[in-house]
Amino acid sequence: MDPEEPLQRAALRDGGEEAQELHPGASWSIQELLQDRPRSSILKPARPVLQDINTNAAAAPPAPPQVQGKVEKSRMVSFSRNQKIKKFAPGQDNLTVWDSSYHEEMQGNSSAGNSSTQLPAKGPRADLQGGVMAAVSPSKALPLNMAAIFEAYGDHPCREAELKDQLRAVIEELEAAARKIHTLLQRVHRPGGVAGAAALAAQATLEFAAVQALYTRLDAQLPPNSFWKYSQLWSTTTSWIAFLAALTVYLGSEALATREQVAGLLGLTTTTNLRLDVEEYLAGLCPLSNELSRLTVNCVTSEDYSRPGRVAAFLNSLHTGFRLLNLKNDNLRKMFDSIKYDLKKVEEVVYDLSIRGLGKPEKEEGAEKEVKE
Repeated sequence: MDPEEPLQRAALRDGGEEAQELHPGASWSIQELLQDRPRSSILKPARPVLQDINTNAAAAPPAPPQVQGKVEKSRMVSFSRNQKIKKFAPGQDNLTVWDSSYHEEMQGNSSAGNSSTQLPAKGPRADLQGGVMAAVSPSKALPLNMAAIFEAYGDHPCREAELKDQLRAVIEELEAAARKIHTLLQRVHRPGGVAGAAALAAQATLEFAAVQALYTRLDAQLPPNSFWKYSQLWSTTTSWIAFLAALTVYLGSEALATREQVAGLLGLTTTTNLRLDVEEYLAGLCPLSNELSRLTVNCVTSEDYSRPGRVAAFLNSLHTGFRLLNLKNDNLRKMFDSIKYDLKKVEEVVYDLSIRGLGKPEKEEGAEKEVKE
């Protein structure tokens, strides 16, 4: 292939017959060159810009000539089908567009910024509402005085701390009086102490007079209608004293103390603000099983073989009563779970006595003696 042939073909394609005369010895014709020429575009010519063909729409008025130095007003329009710009007027049937009066007023105010009618430089701004001067908020007219606001509440934490210290002082005295009663009731676990259980219960009942006086003092120092606000300060102490009252009642009568009996021993039936809460009463009954399981073992050492059976029956009834309550996973539920372990311990003692023939009721023992005679 001749190296000059591509140049000749390009020249002939661009020049036509004149280029063929210049190259008479070329082996290609014009028809072959036309086949090599790139084709023209087959796309249709561009469409004209779409125009509004809606005959109902009014023709847009010609744009007013712009005056030199005047800024064209901005208008906010809606994309309505009629493409008309109207001010907002309620009740019209045509579509609604935005009102540009706000922008016009802002531009008018900016152009008249150097006018003589201006607001005073000092003082709070006052707006006209229906021809009447609107009131100005004091918080906007003057800065807030933070010191005056917090000074009104500055004494409150101090007063609360002083009141809690006074309440804690009385509660400490209550705990001391409760420890004295507890020490007195612990004598029942001594050898032979079961026989004098009723006497110990009567003596402990007299000691509760000091507890009643202290609860009266606590009620006098407590502000009105604030029981639940400060109840967490004495709730644990009251539950413990309720347990001592329930143990005192059981040692005296071998019966379960009611809430009214416990509240009477604590002196909470005559107070104004203080009262014995149900949860405090129930929390005081739970440790009773632990104390009675210990008493059961000591009754055997004191040769009182009939009492363990009665203690087992009492704890069984107490456990059944707690099972009637819908207790959740809280502190009271954990305390209730300890009753079944104490009951199991008492039942083991009763079982040991029964297999040895020592736990028989007094009536059965008397009947056996008469048969032997």
